[in-house]
Amino acid sequence: MAKGQFKVQKISDIGASNPIMAGLTIGLHDIVAMAQISKKEKDIINSTNLNIAQSLGKAERIGQKICTNIELILADLNKSGVQTQSFERCVNVPSTEGLDDIREVLKYCKHALQEVVKIINLFGNTEYSNPNYKKIYNKLKEIYGANHPVCLQVKEDHDEWLKKLLDLRDCDEHPSMIPEGATVIYSMWGGYLNDRFRDFCANKGLTIEQVHTSGHATVEDLEAFSKAISPKTLIPIHTFEGKQYPEMFENVRILKDGEPFEV
Repeated sequence: MAKGQFKVQKISDIGASNPIMAGLTIGLHDIVAMAQISKKEKDIINSTNLNIAQSLGKAERIGQKICTNIELILADLNKSGVQTQSFERCVNVPSTEGLDDIREVLKYCKHALQEVVKIINLFGNTEYSNPNYKKIYNKLKEIYGANHPVCLQVKEDHDEWLKKLLDLRDCDEHPSMIPEGATVIYSMWGGYLNDRFRDFCANKGLTIEQVHTSGHATVEDLEAFSKAISPKTLIPIHTFEGKQYPEMFENVRILKDGEPFEV
């Protein structure tokens, strides 16, 4: 570029109107500028704060979308109540759009915490690469003392939410890392729930909660399907209630096991 020219480059999709961006960039910039540290250290802090703000901003945007979808479902439940099928034997479970995106929230939150470690390394003369805040707290306590405001804040955050958030992210990144005390939601046929699986869960400190779900069509759906295609012959299969089909459908033919049927 020629002398006197400058280049405009977009570095973030989040503006200063966002409180996260404003607090971590504009809000901290003047404080960092007044700090009695080198220019190199100031640049590292400002650059790191920008990275943190970008990660948290992305996490917030995805999280707000998930929360909005959950609020819409709750509003619908309050208005219409719980919906059932198959003579109230099945409950319609609401589907939250984008709920799996919580994994992205965890990813960006962990990235932000990894960036915070860079600032801790700067002042603690440490070389941590991962956000293991238990180790970080012990090191800070060694440097500043247990009653120092920084140590107290790190310990409080670690105990209240840091460890929980990082454990969730680690479980997503490394599925074999199952946290002790977790709950297993078991929705398959109860016959598969054998002693070997129960012992595995017990040894891991896991609680098993059986919540039955089914991919089978309901009676209402089967009736609608039958009316839509109007079959010349309807043969019940894979059901314990085949004898009831003539009461619900037309042109039913019940076959015995092994009995041939010519098409």
